[in-house]
Amino acid sequence: LPARLRQHGAAALAIARFLAGHPAVRAVHHPALAANEALAARQMRGWSGLFSFELARDAYERVEAVIDRLERFRIGVSWGGVESLVVSPNRPGGAVRPGSAGVPPGLIRLSIGLEGADLLIDDLRAALDPET
Repeated sequence: LPARLRQHGAAALAIARFLAGHPAVRAVHHPALAANEALAARQMRGWSGLFSFELARDAYERVEAVIDRLERFRIGVSWGGVESLVVSPNRPGGAVRPGSAGVPPGLIRLSIGLEGADLLIDDLRAALDPET
């Protein structure tokens, strides 16, 4: 389990860094990229495979299109399974109304599995590139 969690965290950080530099992405919500990174590093022993990001163009139709173009991510919620998952809390029929409760309409949540950061980055790049 400790080795698996380290792999989840390392892959998630690599993917978060990729997303932070992508023009279709407005923000990445990962503790290692936050303004208080030093505080997080002092309080934590590593990172999980869970984080979120916001699209620059945040209409739900754009969120849905990006999610639909992903081939290596399944749609669903998990707390650290071996497969990579994607979900938008703003999805129709979800518990959150788009833009309510401080949840940005362009938010996408990822749970990074064990497929490898390079494969998942390639998948995200292909899904996001039509957005630029």
